Amino acid sequence: MSGKIKIGGLVLVAALVVLAGIILVLNANAQKGKGWPAPNAKARFISGDTVIPGILNKIVNDDPAAYYENVGNNTISIGDPHWIVSIHTDRLSSRYVNLYFDNVVSGPGQNLPTACAKPYFIYPVITPVTTTHLYMKGSGELELIPDPNDPDYPTLQTKDSWLNFDNMTEGQETITYATWFYFHVPDLKSTKGTDESRVIYSFIDCKWVKVKAYDCYGGKANRWVFKPITEPFKRRPWDWDGVTDIWIYHPEGSIPHEFISNSMSKCDHGTYRMPWELEIVRIQ
Repeated sequence: MSGKIKIGGLVLVAALVVLAGIILVLNANAQKGKGWPAPNAKARFISGDTVIPGILNKIVNDDPAAYYENVGNNTISIGDPHWIVSIHTDRLSSRYVNLYFDNVVSGPGQNLPTACAKPYFIYPVITPVTTTHLYMKGSGELELIPDPNDPDYPTLQTKDSWLNFDNMTEGQETITYATWFYFHVPDLKSTKGTDESRVIYSFIDCKWVKVKAYDCYGGKANRWVFKPITEPFKRRPWDWDGVTDIWIYHPEGSIPHEFISNSMSKCDHGTYRMPWELEIVRIQ
């Protein structure tokens, strides 16, 4: 009896292994198809005051002249329908991204719940910080609709069409959305009992991004420049009921970046002006 049970168990395990292999193959093939652009690009964050004159960009390269490439665990990708920039600092790559939180819109919360992290680069004094991982992923297309009743604040509205970055034409500019925008920082050894490298810091309420295409040949775009919206706009709340006439105004566009830890809105670490400019270039 026990022999039969053992054989049956081995057969079941073997079947599960085969099934897992099939799933992995199908998943890999799916990722190579439509909707999963292959790692085919390089990227860099531009230094200087290229977004707002007089305010230096706050998310910049470690080496201003060097592109981040698909080495180690990095992923730089763009196509139909996503763009992805994932920069890892590990034994396979020593590259990192610099972040500066020195232009304060509203200060960090001082009476945070005990469950919240207190980032050492914000408390007690704001200092520059490097990343061990920075992740951005975006898709979709939006537009600013002029409002004759409120001419200073056009309405930000989602378009019905889906944006294919490959098919953008020379000089075409539109708005997309960074669905994911978060980062990790190195652990600070002096803070015993806390491993800061495990904390996820997420930017929120700032992720609308302008993108402009360049170098269009061979039937597709080959270079894209991303930066936050700089002009004022208004939008409906995320939980809008479709009836109430309520608006959220963004007088500085999407330049102010609020960030929280571990996806908890109560862990508010402040809002900062964070102009940045990202260039993604297709590798031929």
